[in-house]
Amino acid sequence: MPKSKRKNGEKLSVHDERRSVLIGELRSLIDELDEEGLAFLLSQAQVLTHNAAVDERNRELEREVRESPDGNRDVGITMTPPSLRIERSDDGKTYHVVMNGKYKMFDVSEMVALVRLSHGHEREGDACRALYAWFKRERGDALSDFGIADAAAGVLIDLVQLIRRSFRKPGSP
Repeated sequence: MPKSKRKNGEKLSVHDERRSVLIGELRSLIDELDEEGLAFLLSQAQVLTHNAAVDERNRELEREVRESPDGNRDVGITMTPPSLRIERSDDGKTYHVVMNGKYKMFDVSEMVALVRLSHGHEREGDACRALYAWFKRERGDALSDFGIADAAAGVLIDLVQLIRRSFRKPGSP
């Protein structure tokens, strides 16, 4: 990787140099933002930080499973199958739930509903029933595309656990 030099003689990677330029540009614009703009920027930074932490945790879990002798080590939770994940769009306006290679798009309000239902029930079985009822009422297409026949479908437990790991409980710090 090409290197450039700092004033003090230390080598700076191209990545670090680009990051430094972006930070400088951001700092130069901060004084021009009003309170609402700053609040928005802060919330976006918090979302990005949270998503990075979730991605890192998911990589750790995948590594633990891969490195276990039987390939399916119990790490205290049901492991989300690699074929189940949630992807946030670049603009943050939609989420894609990916299950067995099938993508279903959800807008932010729908994702908030799924998060509230997943966190709103202490017992996973109750959360699964609530999710199933919501899908049946609001997004029957997801049930049929994902092959979910009833509230007892194992993939719903995996989805509840994934949502709980990926998103904070509404109202929590």
